[in-house]
Amino acid sequence: MHPDPPKLTTDRFNEKAADLIAKVVGSMWMFYASIIGFAIWMAGLGVTVAGDHYPFNLMLLAVGGIMQWLAMIAISSPRTLREQYRTSRSSIFTS
Repeated sequence: MHPDPPKLTTDRFNEKAADLIAKVVGSMWMFYASIIGFAIWMAGLGVTVAGDHYPFNLMLLAVGGIMQWLAMIAISSPRTLREQYRTSRSSIFTS
């Protein structure tokens, strides 16, 4: 066993932000809010506010961007948890 395992550098702010976003966006309340928001948008608010007529190009562009952001968070969160697990596990074996 290596006497001095390498330390992982972590950015606590980004980890906490990713965890908060995953917690809020992954909740059913966010799902319900999204359904209500999309229904209101398609019922006429999209045309009134942004001139977004059917087939709702602006709404689809926004939803696609949100999905990309969420994919980045979903990919990075397990990696962060795995690194924390490895760090905690290595500290158990070294003490």
